[in-house]
Amino acid sequence: MLQTMTSLQQLDLSENPVNSIPKYRDQIIILTTNRLQEIDNKKVTQQERSYLMQLVQRKTRHVMGQDKKQEETKKGGFEISGKNKQIHQQTE
Repeated sequence: MLQTMTSLQQLDLSENPVNSIPKYRDQIIILTTNRLQEIDNKKVTQQERSYLMQLVQRKTRHVMGQDKKQEETKKGGFEISGKNKQIHQQTE
């Protein structure tokens, strides 16, 4: 819904239950790209916005890279999934 509000510049959610969601401010900044200037009476700086956008891009590239690795592994006829899996069981 926030993405459709192209004229929204200020948003106050201080008395709204949504502010109990972890990092809700970051999520709102990402969704509103360059439009929103203030959330909960606190300015949204260009530095903050740039950092969050770069973080999203890095996470997207990481996920896409992981998907590509999984596809390549499957093509090889075997799949390795999970880390720190126990391969051999010790007997006493």
